Amino acid sequence: MLFAMAIAAILGIFALGSQWAQEKADQERHKAFSDQQYTQAVLIRQSLAGLINSLHAQADSLATHALPAFATGTLDYESLHALFRSANSVFPDLKAMAYFSDDQVLEFMSASDPQVIKTMRNAAEEWICGPAILTTPPGQVYTPPLLITAEHQFMGMVAHIKVKNRPAGSLVLIVDLGNMLARLAGGLHAHLKGSIYVMAADGTVIYSRNREQTARNLLADLKDMGKQSQDMLLSMLTMPTGRHICTTPHLTPDTRDCEFMSWESVQMGERRIIISLLAHETDIFTLQASLSRQRWILGGLLALILTGATAFFYRQRSRQRLEDHNLLLATQLESTPDGVLVMNNEPRPLLWNSQLLQQWQLGLNPRDDRSGKEILRQVTRQLIDPRPFLEAFRTLSSAPGAEMRGTTISLKNGTVLEVNSNSLVDERGNYRGRAWFFHDITERIRSDAALKQSKDLLQSILDNVPSLVYLRDAQSRYVLVNRRYERFFGWKTGTYEGKTPREMLTESHAASIYMNDAKVLQSKKPYEHEETLDFKGRRHVMLTREVPLFNERGKVTGIVGITTDITSRKQIEERLRSAVEEFEAIFDNTLVGTLLLKNGRHIAKVNARFAEMFGYPPEEMVGRSTRFLHLSDKHYEEFGEQFSSKLASQEIMKVEYPYRHANGSTFWCQLSGKALDPDLPESGVLWIVDDITDRKKLEQLRDDVDNIVRHDLKSPLSAVIHVPQLLLDDDNLNHDQRALLRELERSGHHMLEMINRSLDIYKMERGTYHMEARNLDLTGVLLRVLRELNSQILSKSLQIEILVNGNPTGANEFIVSGEELLYHSMLANLLKNAVEASPEGGRVTISMVEGTARTVAIRNAGAVPEPIRKTFFEKFATADKSGGTGLGTYSAKLIAEAHGGAIGMHTGEAEGTTITVTLPGPVQDNSDP
Repeated sequence: MLFAMAIAAILGIFALGSQWAQEKADQERHKAFSDQQYTQAVLIRQSLAGLINSLHAQADSLATHALPAFATGTLDYESLHALFRSANSVFPDLKAMAYFSDDQVLEFMSASDPQVIKTMRNAAEEWICGPAILTTPPGQVYTPPLLITAEHQFMGMVAHIKVKNRPAGSLVLIVDLGNMLARLAGGLHAHLKGSIYVMAADGTVIYSRNREQTARNLLADLKDMGKQSQDMLLSMLTMPTGRHICTTPHLTPDTRDCEFMSWESVQMGERRIIISLLAHETDIFTLQASLSRQRWILGGLLALILTGATAFFYRQRSRQRLEDHNLLLATQLESTPDGVLVMNNEPRPLLWNSQLLQQWQLGLNPRDDRSGKEILRQVTRQLIDPRPFLEAFRTLSSAPGAEMRGTTISLKNGTVLEVNSNSLVDERGNYRGRAWFFHDITERIRSDAALKQSKDLLQSILDNVPSLVYLRDAQSRYVLVNRRYERFFGWKTGTYEGKTPREMLTESHAASIYMNDAKVLQSKKPYEHEETLDFKGRRHVMLTREVPLFNERGKVTGIVGITTDITSRKQIEERLRSAVEEFEAIFDNTLVGTLLLKNGRHIAKVNARFAEMFGYPPEEMVGRSTRFLHLSDKHYEEFGEQFSSKLASQEIMKVEYPYRHANGSTFWCQLSGKALDPDLPESGVLWIVDDITDRKKLEQLRDDVDNIVRHDLKSPLSAVIHVPQLLLDDDNLNHDQRALLRELERSGHHMLEMINRSLDIYKMERGTYHMEARNLDLTGVLLRVLRELNSQILSKSLQIEILVNGNPTGANEFIVSGEELLYHSMLANLLKNAVEASPEGGRVTISMVEGTARTVAIRNAGAVPEPIRKTFFEKFATADKSGGTGLGTYSAKLIAEAHGGAIGMHTGEAEGTTITVTLPGPVQDNSDP
């Protein structure tokens, strides 16, 4: 009996010990489940919060930079669309972006289902009209109520757009929240038996593995729940975080037996989302009940063994669950686009994902625990300036409750990361570590920089434009002006933004601007106008061209204007107009005929005297070719060949030419012509025309008289020449008498030759002289002329020096082509003038040089008087010299030009006078006549 009681006592003790061991194991298992769920809920919350914060930052960037630039016209539609595509590639759950302004709606959709697009459009229009968004300050991102249905779970972000401190529309971003949650929780479903519920603060289910539960409101079933489930549900909806174990009534229809519940909250602007994890232990409790029945049947010893085996089993199961949990965490870490680093409270790296290693270019294995020791060392090497980051890292590690939001760091490879950090705290409030999230914002920074660079480039271009450039919106408010505009009106930089002309300018000037803007807005066409502006004591004439700017719907959204100060141009035009009027007065009232030809010798303008001269009304002459004024077509063509083609190479051309009067008679005109621009023949030719018919008649009369005189002089000269010949036949004459008779005969012949030469000079003037040129030695001609002038040379004690190619003449010849008598006359006139102009005891130098042409230079120490220097070679030009006729140099010029040569003169008081004659060289195969 005692033995049986002892055995019973031992079995009782074993049973109590087994029960105590089971309860201990249950407590450890519960704690493991609870810890696991808490950690998973925290990671999901942090991942979701990181994505939402990044989306908020993206919305803020679009609302602050991109859309204001689009509203002012500095960013085009394609660039805005590119920004959405870039954001969509970074955030695949970003399904739509819409921009609502007063006159347009722009939509960018990544979805293709028409029903989904319609739903998103309706939601966007409802959100921007909600009462809460109307009270949201401009620039702040607002989260409207979530759109939760069985088919769609959308989250919105709405922000007012502000341009120059004035409203410019609204931005709406639509995110597929259901898809985002499914992606974050997908890995957890694969490794944990149980359910994940994501609810809104009003109890509506946003996400559940059981799709039938989506959009269900759990508060509607609150009355059907037990007291414990009701308390748990209300705790989740009111408390931001917590954990609970429920063993009685069920929270949801798919829960059985026991539920391990953990939840975390994510704040999305004004909205709160609750992430709850439910773990089920049906199989574990079934096995536990079976083992308990066997334990009571087999007895205390077997119960003790079973208790130990059960404890071992649960440890193995907990270890397996822990491994599954770690695998789930790794899957979740790899599913986020951000780099993630989890530190414990030492601090030491515990977890990280491959995105972190790629962002920082760390050659480490994310699954190798030993890599954690290298992460911090290598991270600091990648930073351009590691000191601020290390200081923040130390500060946050020693401040468990602190957080980091939106801090940017730059890596040496050019990557820019946005850093966010949250502390990890368990249910007791103990600091367990810190999670770091690194979001790559390089493309966003580059987009912002490109946008700023584009804006700065536009401003730089406008600032260097010499005109005044401005941009006003449809309400005539200034959006942009260049620096010259600011300087002209004396504005300080940037003070014009958002202001109207009435606020910045005088009332009269502002009224003019409003009137011109109204014309552009109504016509929707460019408008150009001039206006006079009195500013700072000066009157300015301004030329303005305004061009309307259109949006995609064809509505005018602004006006671009370019204003140029044309005051100087107007002054020049006024002076030009006065000059033209003066020219017209002179042109019309001059006493000589004036003719302006353009477009190939067509009459552009004539004055009254020209029309009177030709006998035509002026209006009948304008526009016609000058062909009808010539005697014949042949005369018209000859005039063009001889004179018109030479106008480009001569400043002024003087011509005497016969023309036909309207009555058919012929009359002579003297024309002086000049091309208005020799390089541009089409610019025209101005001719001054004078009727010289009476002068021509007088010249003809003079020529007739000269011919008569020449003829009458030849008759007595015949006697002068023949009488000495007859007397020389008498033998009674002495030597002196015979010499005197021979001199008389030579003088008669010379006078006859001079009469004949005067006839040649006349022909040269008329251009009718026929040259009979031959090769001759000019040295012999020169020596004969010097013998004729010998008495004058001796009387003034002059020295004569003759040089041929720089050498004193001896037997040297100087061969030229021409007529000997003409050369004799030319040299006689030039040397006679040189001898007469030389001072007593002076030197006359004759220098002859051979070349392509022959050059003869005659120099004396005397200077040509100032009054006749410009007319030295003109007919009858003389310095009142006794016995001078003014024909010597004139005939020398005619003779030189008749031979195809030229003559020139250079004189001065110090250097004396040099006459230079250019003559043709010898011709080949020439024979004497």
